Amino acid sequence: MDNIAGYKSIDAFVQGKLNALNSRTPSFDTLFDLMFSEADNILWERSIGFRIEKTTYGEARTAVGRRAAALAARLPGLPHDSIVGLCMDNSLDWIVTFWAILCAGYRPLLMNLRLDPAVLEKTLA
Repeated sequence: MDNIAGYKSIDAFVQGKLNALNSRTPSFDTLFDLMFSEADNILWERSIGFRIEKTTYGEARTAVGRRAAALAARLPGLPHDSIVGLCMDNSLDWIVTFWAILCAGYRPLLMNLRLDPAVLEKTLA
């Protein structure tokens, strides 16, 4: 690869993203747009047998939109800015669900799936 999204190095790429962030109004929309701006780049890969399955940032962005709409439809009485728990293994599903919670207007409560259930219950209480 000769470049990273038009930049000659990872440092230049990161600096370009920081410059873009700093030149815009700080908001969730700004952060979301920057997060998923490299639509053709690979966000997630996994091996399934002898096949590698890839998901691009663009595909993930579409999945986030679908999941945010489904989440809002399943929680019709929950006011915006309410806390919604997220307790899953690290996966593409986790990433999509995390962003979907934010896009639906809720605040994610990140729970460690590996915690003892009693500790998790005490934390939630």
